[in-house]
Amino acid sequence: MMRAAAILAVVGSLTGCHVLFGLTPPGEDEQAALDASPAGDAARAPASPSLDGAAPPTCADSDLRTSRAHCGECEHACEDACVDGMCEPHAVVTAPPGAEVRCIATAGAELVYGVVTGDVLRPRNHDILRGRDGKVLMASTPCEDIAPLGNFTLVMGETELVKLDPRSGTTLSIAREAYPAFRGLSPQDGLVLWSTFSNFRRVRDTGADYRIGLDVPGAPSPTPLSAAVLIHPSGLYWGRGNELRRSPVSSVPELANGALLMTGNAPGVSLASFGDDVIWLTSVAAFLVTKSGSVEPFFRPPTKRARAVRATSTHAYFVEGEVGAVGRIWRVDRSGGSRLYADKVIVPPLRSDDYQGAPWDHYPWAMDDKFVYFPGGIAGARSIVRIPL
Repeated sequence: MMRAAAILAVVGSLTGCHVLFGLTPPGEDEQAALDASPAGDAARAPASPSLDGAAPPTCADSDLRTSRAHCGECEHACEDACVDGMCEPHAVVTAPPGAEVRCIATAGAELVYGVVTGDVLRPRNHDILRGRDGKVLMASTPCEDIAPLGNFTLVMGETELVKLDPRSGTTLSIAREAYPAFRGLSPQDGLVLWSTFSNFRRVRDTGADYRIGLDVPGAPSPTPLSAAVLIHPSGLYWGRGNELRRSPVSSVPELANGALLMTGNAPGVSLASFGDDVIWLTSVAAFLVTKSGSVEPFFRPPTKRARAVRATSTHAYFVEGEVGAVGRIWRVDRSGGSRLYADKVIVPPLRSDDYQGAPWDHYPWAMDDKFVYFPGGIAGARSIVRIPL
């Protein structure tokens, strides 16, 4: 049983509205600022030369809509063709026959992914495979979530958290639960934290120092904790319903309520580190949370189908799209300049036996220092493709 994934469209950026913690009534003002902001590519001019600006001398003679060496912007080279200023996805993995990709992670030079085969009328099979040769590293292992940990991969099953070395295939069980209790997963500096529906739990990546936190007041009823959780140098960021909260990392896992940063008009979808800042994504908007303690509206997804966000130190990447359909990826720089980055992005369909939870809990994609990896294929997520950052 898997948690299905989810997605966002980033079209315009929002400026001029600066919400300090506790000063602006959360919800209405935030949405008003979003509604008042321009949407679409024209909302902000890209910060670097692109299709919307003049090309510098290094690619002045290139057509940014078709040039493989300068696709969409100068020196953005594609592995395959450049179409309408976007690199065509390059296939790197084909899933086994009848299998769909359900999770993806990088681990050093390795690519690790989980698949599911069969249907709800027959026994389902879940395996974790290595990308370069398709070797099954963990058989009959559901992939509720997956995360990189240096040269290792953390694989979250229904009741077990495993540290996997994809080079050798060796595994170490670092946490077990008596019943399905895993929601969101966030590792950093040897500490692995995850949320359940009612509390947080932690363990060292060696399997030592396992702790269970107190139940967060008000969770799981009426509102369970979100799968969006992030350990960041400025604190631990976590969501519950429409709320975003921050707690000191030193308090993990005893978080109590944490400091309320904002209450939005939609449930939280995803969190990502953005240098010194954090991006908080809901299904209707993205917000920039600064380490100084401010929350700024950042992007407005026009389709209200936000799925996931990942970021480098300079750019954020957002996925949008309907579950079971073809979605898109947008790239956005710190100034708010945005452009469509990919339009052939598969959003795996929900299944009736998927793990309980919102369909945006986990979108199966990954990023290293060169590429973004995501599901491809015409009928379902039958392959893994990539495009250059």
